[in-house]
Amino acid sequence: SQSRYADETYLPLAQKQNAEHKKKCALIKNPLWAEECRSLDWSERAYSEKLKRIAAVLDEGQKDGRFDIVVFQEVENKAVLEDLNRLLRVPFEYIVHLESSDLRGIDVAMFSRYQPMTEPRLYKIPFKKIEGNLLEDSRGILYLSIKVRNQNVHVFGVHFPAPFHSWRFRQQGFDYLNKLKNELAP
Repeated sequence: SQSRYADETYLPLAQKQNAEHKKKCALIKNPLWAEECRSLDWSERAYSEKLKRIAAVLDEGQKDGRFDIVVFQEVENKAVLEDLNRLLRVPFEYIVHLESSDLRGIDVAMFSRYQPMTEPRLYKIPFKKIEGNLLEDSRGILYLSIKVRNQNVHVFGVHFPAPFHSWRFRQQGFDYLNKLKNELAP
């Protein structure tokens, strides 16, 4: 089965005491993230509490039937989505998740009440003039086509590079999203 702990930061503190883990944390260039990797205690209790809080927000939105599709920008893996879905008063019928090339194993995902009309697809953004790990630290664009009341609806889930990166990378992401929209949902 899939581990919920694909990201080295999100492990119980007891699992972070070995040399191998400390070596992986030392590779993280951002000092805050490196410290979290070494010291954040992501216990089963912390994990459960976070899921309960997210479920409460989603359940609140369901009171009026407002959420038919939810797009998540940062998800560890499908097991986390399944755990969250089980906590909901009215679980979603479809969980959409594809593994991205993100170095930390963080992905874009979706919940949907509508049946997918196509297989989900993950489009890697063709960035230009990117250096180092940023290219591998991008989650791509998750695409899904669904049918809602006899109309095709095209859903794009995105998580573009963070603001501490050049705005040009986000611009390239938006440009590629528009290109996909024009090709897939004309």
